[in-house]
Amino acid sequence: MARERILITVKTYPTLSRKYGETVGTAGVREDGSWVRIYPVPFRRLEEAEQYRKFDWLECDLVRSKKDQRPETHHPADIKQLNPVGHMGTDRNWHERRLLLLGKAKVYTRLQVLIDGAKANTMSLAIFKPAKIRDFVWEGEEREWDASKLAEMRNRANQGEMFAEETWRQTFQVIPKLPYSFSYHFEDEAGKASEMQVLDWEAGALYWNCLRSCNGDEPAALAKVRQKYFDDFTRKDLHFLLGTTQEFHFRAPNPWVIVGVFAPPYEFTSELFNADDLLTPRGVRLLRVDLETINEELVRYLTLHPEKICSLQPRKFEELVAELFRAQGYEVELTRFSKDGGFDISAVRKSAVGLGLTLIECKRYSQDRRVGVELVRGLHSVVETAKATNGLLVTTSYFTKGARALRDTFKHRLDLADYDRLHGMLKDYKRPS
Repeated sequence: MARERILITVKTYPTLSRKYGETVGTAGVREDGSWVRIYPVPFRRLEEAEQYRKFDWLECDLVRSKKDQRPETHHPADIKQLNPVGHMGTDRNWHERRLLLLGKAKVYTRLQVLIDGAKANTMSLAIFKPAKIRDFVWEGEEREWDASKLAEMRNRANQGEMFAEETWRQTFQVIPKLPYSFSYHFEDEAGKASEMQVLDWEAGALYWNCLRSCNGDEPAALAKVRQKYFDDFTRKDLHFLLGTTQEFHFRAPNPWVIVGVFAPPYEFTSELFNADDLLTPRGVRLLRVDLETINEELVRYLTLHPEKICSLQPRKFEELVAELFRAQGYEVELTRFSKDGGFDISAVRKSAVGLGLTLIECKRYSQDRRVGVELVRGLHSVVETAKATNGLLVTTSYFTKGARALRDTFKHRLDLADYDRLHGMLKDYKRPS
């Protein structure tokens, strides 16, 4: 029996067990990023000091479960050992949590891989990165616990059977049952659409807190839960902590449920952004952004935070614009960064009348610096010389009145895309297959 050091990352809302009373699903990761499930864990403990929080470190002896065949499941050799010995905070923009959960632990992006792994019984806990969040919903549930299970629990608690081997609370009380179940609708990297229930402890606790603050108004409380889990979390680097239930692990088409969420702020590196505008300390690279290309992760971030477009390095801004046009079906090519031939990107697309060549010039300006008529006139000259179909000037700023007037003069040969139009292009972005 080896002593384990576990960072607790999962605590699910309590459920009733005839044998163990109120239990919570508890899981975490070792220092190497591998997963451990600890079950059973009683919800009510003798001393409040014995309670532990998410992201507390626990040191305890664990024994491999014989009754639960899921590979990560262990039970505590001594329930008294489940006491925190440290806590991992959110310093430096969640730096330590990111290193462990998004660095050492494996992050999955395709749900079918997880489904196959559960059926093969090689995994029952995982970190998953959804490609797109479509909705956060709820539906009504039974408002009381199962009467027969509750009666049996009360009888065993009164007789002391439930506490015979542990020094748990002698006063038996039952936490209220959640009257609603919450679920995410999302897509994975392969475009597979799914609905998955959220069993996270914090979702249930948030509902009860919101219900109290809303003076018992359930629709208002539910709206506040949605605001947190949909509006707030989708503006962050949202990951799901997934687990399978013992009952459905082997036989459900998709046995996975969301047992926790991990939503740190987005984090990018100095290779993408100007050093003066960094969102994170220099050198930290934990969001999986391929710096050679602009990917969907960065586009999603900039859609939510368009003001950060101006903080991109100039070359990265050009790559972003190129990706936006590639997603629209253009074949794009960037010019050499050191060579300024009057345009940055050539974009070719076939139409019913033949091939069209668009020359694109990118100007990453601060919004108080408007693009003037000279740059528009210069792009028009390049389009004429190259005998291109048309030209487009894209900026993170806006255009002067003279620039817009010249565009109108050559409206079939020139176009302008300012900050607002660029933001619209980000919103309309769809990853090419």
